[in-house]
Amino acid sequence: MKVLFVYPNFMRQENISLGIAYLSAYIKNSGHKTALVDYTWGGNSQTAIREIDKFQPQIVAFSVRTGEFNRSIKIAEKIKHKFGNEVKIIFAGVHPTVAPESVIAKKSVDIVCIGEGEKPLLELCNRLESKKQIVDIKGLWLKDNGKIIRNDADAPIADLDSIPFPDREIFQIERYIKSRNGGADIMSSRGCPYDCSYCINSYLHKLYEDKGKLIRKRSVKNVIKEIKELKEKYGIKRLFFHDDLFAIPINWVKEFSQQLPKDFNLTYSCSTRTEMVTPKLCEYLKGSGCTNVCIGIESGSEKIRKEVLNRNVSNKQIKNAFKTCHDVGLPTYSYNIVGLPYETTAEIKETIDLNREVGPNFLQVSIFQPYPGTALYKLCIDNQWLDSKILPYSHQFSSLLKYPQISSAIIYWEKITFRFIVLRITSFPKALFVLFFDSCFVYLTAIRQFIPESFKTFANRALEVFLRK
Repeated sequence: MKVLFVYPNFMRQENISLGIAYLSAYIKNSGHKTALVDYTWGGNSQTAIREIDKFQPQIVAFSVRTGEFNRSIKIAEKIKHKFGNEVKIIFAGVHPTVAPESVIAKKSVDIVCIGEGEKPLLELCNRLESKKQIVDIKGLWLKDNGKIIRNDADAPIADLDSIPFPDREIFQIERYIKSRNGGADIMSSRGCPYDCSYCINSYLHKLYEDKGKLIRKRSVKNVIKEIKELKEKYGIKRLFFHDDLFAIPINWVKEFSQQLPKDFNLTYSCSTRTEMVTPKLCEYLKGSGCTNVCIGIESGSEKIRKEVLNRNVSNKQIKNAFKTCHDVGLPTYSYNIVGLPYETTAEIKETIDLNREVGPNFLQVSIFQPYPGTALYKLCIDNQWLDSKILPYSHQFSSLLKYPQISSAIIYWEKITFRFIVLRITSFPKALFVLFFDSCFVYLTAIRQFIPESFKTFANRALEVFLRK
C-alpha cells in the first residue's frame, strides 16, 4: 500500500512534522511505502497532483492544524476532482481530532482520524491491501454508502519505546537542519496532565477516558539511542524537545542529565511548568546542556490566569521560578498571550510588567486564538465574540474576536509593541530590532519560502546571539 502524506505548513517555518514522521515510520515498518508533499518550501495544489501522478498512492493523508484547514480542503478538492475514488483522502492531526464533524462533512474528505494515528492508519493500509472492509476501524470516521460511520478513538500506544524512530528521511531533513543551524526536533513523551482552558488537552483527556494512559514517557535509553542516530546521520548540534512538558518526572530528568553529556556534546531547549521549577531540576537541566527552558507566563494577571486560563499559579510563584533558573545560569524563555477573554489593556500591561520583572532571556507573544476543542472556544461561541470561524494559520497574525472591552486592532498593536516595551529599558537596540521584526512578521512569513537557507542559518545564529542577555 502506498500512502502520500501532505504537510501544509503554510507558516513555512523549518520544523518537520514529527506526527507525519512517526506515522511514516510506523507503516513503513510493516512493509507499506510512503512519500511526502511538503509545503514548507512553497507549492500549490498542482504540487500535490504532480506527486500523486508520480507516486500513484492509494491513500493521501493530510496532517492538519486548525489555521491550515481551509487551504488544505482546497488542495483536497483539486485532488478529488482529478482522481475521484482512485485515492482515499484522509485528514488527521489536531484539527480533525477536535472537530471531526466539520471535517468529515467536506465532500473531498473520505476518512477522518481522531487521536493518535499510528494504529488506525496501519490497520487501514492492511485492510485495503487485503481488500477487507474498513468500516469498524477504531480511530476512524468514514463514509459508507452515504452514511457516516463514527468509530471510537483507539487506545493510545502504551509503550512509546515500541514505536520506530520518526522517518525524517521522508522530509528534506538536511535542508531543515541546515536552516536551523544544526538543530533537530525530537519528543521524549506524549500527553499533558494539565487542563488549561486554551489548550486541547482537556478534550484529549475525555477522548481517551477509560482507553489507556495518556501521559507516557520514553525511556532515557530509547531517547539517547535516537539522539545518537541523529548525530551520526546528520551531525546535529542542537535539539528542540517538543514535549508539552519535557521536565517530568524528576527522576527521568536526572537520568537524562547524567547520560546526555556522557555521550554527546549537544545543547537543547525544552519546556516546563512554573510549579515544577526547583533548584535541583534547574541544576539537572543546566548540567546536561539545556540552554533554554520555556515557561508559560501567559498573563500577568492572577485573575485572568485563574478564572480564564485555569492556571492557578501566583505571580510570586512565577517570579520564583524564573529566579531559580537564573540563579544557576539557566536561560529562560517566556510564553505570553494577548487578547484573552475579559482581558483589558491594563491587564496586558500587567503581563508586560511581569516579564520586565522576571527578565526572560527570550520571550514569545501570541494573539489568543479560540481553537476548537478548548473551553475558551466554547466561551467565545456562547458570547458571540467570534467574528469568523476561519482562524489565521498563525497565532501571531490577528485577532478575530469582537470583545466589548477591547478591539482587535488594539490587540494587534499590543502584540507588536509588547516585546519592544519589555526590552527597551535594558537594551534599546534589541528592542528596536524586535519591534521591526514583530511589525513585519506577516510580510516576512509571506516571503519566507524564498529566503535562501544559508541566510536563514546566519539569521538564526545571529538572532540567538543578539537576543541572549
